[in-house]
Amino acid sequence: MRATFSIDQSTDAALRRTAERLGESKSAVVRRAVLEVEARCERLTEAERQEQLTALAKFKKLSSVANQADVDHELEELQS
Repeated sequence: MRATFSIDQSTDAALRRTAERLGESKSAVVRRAVLEVEARCERLTEAERQEQLTALAKFKKLSSVANQADVDHELEELQS
């Protein structure tokens, strides 16, 4: 598929240098870059990772407080 993009001079120069260094076409470098950015975007950001770790820590703290009698009681309440 063909596509047309506009880039500034410094980006074009970086693209040209990278293509020369890798021995690839500029199109191949753009394809590689897009796939790498996509893979990076699928990972959690540091803020998201910290938020999930905090939630897990809170969950562990809460779950370790309850004893079996408390769990049984809560299950009975949910079933009624």
